[in-house]
Amino acid sequence: MGDHTHAELYSKLLKYLDVHGRSLTEYGSAERGLSKLNAVAFLDLLRSDQIPLLGVELWRSTEERMELDILEIWYSESTDLSECYLDAGRYFRRIEVQDGDVFTIQFG
Repeated sequence: MGDHTHAELYSKLLKYLDVHGRSLTEYGSAERGLSKLNAVAFLDLLRSDQIPLLGVELWRSTEERMELDILEIWYSESTDLSECYLDAGRYFRRIEVQDGDVFTIQFG
């Protein structure tokens, strides 16, 4: 995990989520949603410290609420970190978002 301790790494990641993320608790998720730009930057943070990426969910903004787009959920199918991050990058490149859409990222 790079040159940091486990606690330091997770503290850095949680701080990023607190600063850049949007709470989704009112919609039934304990995660914090990130814009596409911030989600890709967060992915780079995870990759730089070799933290396993488990999955990504897309939450669509509607007129009244945020809704999970169940057709656009991505979960890692590989135990190889390099392949996992390549696949996640392909996912983000193909997804089109509207204003207000956010991503949640599960990591381990």
